[in-house]
Amino acid sequence: MPAQAIDAEVAVGQLALRPPPPDRLDRNKSLRKGGVALGDNAHVLDFWSWAFSDLRQNNVRGHLAEYIVGLALNIQLSVRSSWDDYDLLVPAGKLVRGAVRVQVKSAAYLQAWGQRKLSAITFGGLRRRPFPWSEAQGFVLGEKKCPKADVFVFAIETAREHEGYNPLEIDQWTFRVLPAHLITQDTLSLGTLSKLTSEVSFGGLAEAVAEAARARRQKLAGAKAQVKKAERRGDRASLERWQAEVAYLEA
Repeated sequence: MPAQAIDAEVAVGQLALRPPPPDRLDRNKSLRKGGVALGDNAHVLDFWSWAFSDLRQNNVRGHLAEYIVGLALNIQLSVRSSWDDYDLLVPAGKLVRGAVRVQVKSAAYLQAWGQRKLSAITFGGLRRRPFPWSEAQGFVLGEKKCPKADVFVFAIETAREHEGYNPLEIDQWTFRVLPAHLITQDTLSLGTLSKLTSEVSFGGLAEAVAEAARARRQKLAGAKAQVKKAERRGDRASLERWQAEVAYLEA
């Protein structure tokens, strides 16, 4: 069989295996064997308690931060996806006219392991190669690093002593918000982030995200206007530069 035909078969197979949207689990649903419940301590809630009770672990705390931001933005949270290029999607008309892709980054001074000193607050992985879904090709890794959202929310768990550590207490969190076009590096320290944006509370998150989304859209509109001006002038170098800027902003 020709190589092109094999590739086509593989591509079709990949598309055929795309999973359906997940349903949100009932916390009381029981694990079963042969159709029979395993026991009183074998429910979905028991699994969640076993797997996610240590809120000092980076991944668990990160999921919690996303959930908290979702609550602050008052959006419907269905089932978390690990494959999307962003963490939360604010529907069009909720905060601004269009939909807003939100990336949540979390950090804390205290960790799940023994420490000699408090952790320095840094946020990594801010620019990555996009991994969007294509109906023709499935998930395809992009070529150029970029911020994979419209707005970034940086969430910090502020407890500095384990005795008082409680990330379920919203007042232990502080937040900072940036439109994605202001992120020009892969990692940000708290010091650098503080120079770019002010701290906001849980109650101020929705407005801060809306303002950042509007700034992001204005930046994109400005780049598109420059594309049109370059086209009218016949300035090819400028046209290519601004077209690349638009592509970067829309990634």
